Amino acid sequence: MGEEEGVQFEIILDKERDRYLLVEVGWQNGYRIYGAFLHLDIIDGKIWIQHDGTENGVAYRK
Repeated sequence: MGEEEGVQFEIILDKERDRYLLVEVGWQNGYRIYGAFLHLDIIDGKIWIQHDGTENGVAYRK
């Protein structure tokens, strides 16, 4: 495809709206990769996990 293979993570911070995302972007096996890996919002002083694509989960407890 002419694009360098590899997926990178980008941090998107919207402090004004208390919205925080970790996005994966790049190419893997000839396919375009783009999507929210982690999406957190702060709503009424509480952290809302809108999407968690991590292996163990950001809120996981033992």
